[in-house]
Amino acid sequence: MREDLLKSRRYERKYVMDEKYLNQLRHMLKLHPAFFRELYVDRQVNNIYYDTQMFQGYDENVQGVADRVKTRIRWYGNSKAHLAAPVLEYKIKRGLAGMKDSFALGSTYLGSLLDSATLIKHFRESGVPDRVIEDFHHRRPTLINSYQRSYLESADRSYRLTIDRELLYYPVSRSGMDTSRVSRDPSIILEIKYQPEDDRLVSEIPLRWPMRMSKSSKYVRGVELTTI
Repeated sequence: MREDLLKSRRYERKYVMDEKYLNQLRHMLKLHPAFFRELYVDRQVNNIYYDTQMFQGYDENVQGVADRVKTRIRWYGNSKAHLAAPVLEYKIKRGLAGMKDSFALGSTYLGSLLDSATLIKHFRESGVPDRVIEDFHHRRPTLINSYQRSYLESADRSYRLTIDRELLYYPVSRSGMDTSRVSRDPSIILEIKYQPEDDRLVSEIPLRWPMRMSKSSKYVRGVELTTI
């Protein structure tokens, strides 16, 4: 595996709770001894997920395969039409550690990322490596989602938190994103992200909130809500 990917490796722990507890969660974080503070302004995150015809990525996640890959194109902001600076990401899982292999794409329109021929053309124009283009000959768009995300960081900068809420899932049909069948998930997903060397201390972080760690995948949840 490439050295730059190994350097980006980090651990992630997820916790899920009902959205009605959002204010309570924010209050607990303000009082937490790790002194979590806002890192960035809240923003909307959008993703298109790509999987094989047989939903291999979905199946591997559900089965808990230790080494797996999730493939998506991500962009930020409220637009579902014009996508400014989208990024192709392979989210790679190796046991407990996760890492990303990312490729910047040129600005484009949503429809161009849902049609196979146009997508490959856009990849070439954006300088995406041939090995990635070859991989996408075996993938198709299967889900679109969006959510609001807050970013926090501990005072010692060892731990980052993200809080995702207002989760929306859209199935993808032959004609594009099917907005008539949008599914809303009334959950909050809290995620702790940190380097492997800080794993020995992370168990102290969640003791202050009433949530259990959860194996939570937005992709799996979205597929189950929209297609199964």
